[in-house]
Amino acid sequence: DPNEANCALEQMKDPLKPFSFGPPYNLNPLTKEYSRPEDTFNYADHFHYRYDNLEFVGLSIPQLDAFIKERHEHDRVFAGEYMSRT
Repeated sequence: DPNEANCALEQMKDPLKPFSFGPPYNLNPLTKEYSRPEDTFNYADHFHYRYDNLEFVGLSIPQLDAFIKERHEHDRVFAGEYMSRT
């Protein structure tokens, strides 16, 4: 589903400030109503606009999605070191 995220799920429902504020900080009723991060995915219906060209770091959304999926196919290793004070 393009209108959901599978990360930071607990934060997707927390309203974003200052959009969640009413007047005098936010005078736009649409951004107040749809102020949660999960509301922004369906921006065309919620905010009534479309991007001419939406890119992130020079990648289109399908290119970015393919890049992320390709990166997830490779194993990653984390090595940490704990140093105690004596």
